Amino acid sequence: MKLIHFTYIHFVDDGGALNGGMRSARLIEAEAFAETLRHGRNIRHLPYGHVHRMTCVNCRGIPFTSLPGPKHQTPLVGASVDGEFCDEPPACGVVRIADDQLTVHFNTFLHRTPPHQS
Repeated sequence: MKLIHFTYIHFVDDGGALNGGMRSARLIEAEAFAETLRHGRNIRHLPYGHVHRMTCVNCRGIPFTSLPGPKHQTPLVGASVDGEFCDEPPACGVVRIADDQLTVHFNTFLHRTPPHQS
């Protein structure tokens, strides 16, 4: 039986590298969640959201991918912009799961321009 679970909020510790908004969105009982995952014998990947930033990380032997936000993105470095959000385009993620492969596609759906033609 396949169980597909997407978390709404992250528990990965970024070591303080990411902006404050993303750190404040961290799961409150992150260690309890991590301990629960430790018992999973067939966890192949865990996508999560609500950080409005595309990231990929391997934490405690489990690969994670954060999906972008469809409304706005948060800056990688908070001090790099004036305000809470950056000008990266809204996006969404599509996860394709097969028996032998998991693929995460990112789609910046409002960022459509024709290719440069000379």
